[in-house]
Amino acid sequence: EDFIAASTAREVALDNLKKIDSTMQSLMRMREGIVLEKEGYDAILSPIRRLSSDVLGEIFLLCMPTSDEPILSFGTSAPWNLASVCRAWYHAAVAFSPLW
Repeated sequence: EDFIAASTAREVALDNLKKIDSTMQSLMRMREGIVLEKEGYDAILSPIRRLSSDVLGEIFLLCMPTSDEPILSFGTSAPWNLASVCRAWYHAAVAFSPLW
């Protein structure tokens, strides 16, 4: 009788462990999805995205070459490179007249 009770208790414990393991695997998959979603939000909420166009323009101005090299050659100088990063940077660079 003790053997049967111990055997039954063992089976119940093993069944509970299987359920716990399954739940943990499910939670780990959910966690992975949440981490990926958070990374997407981190990119959207990046501090650089909260800077005004004027502040971006001032930062862009600091990126300008100090020599007298021409800046109007498309794609090869600081203003054009910065303007090609994203739409917001394009508008900030184009609107900030000291760059040109």
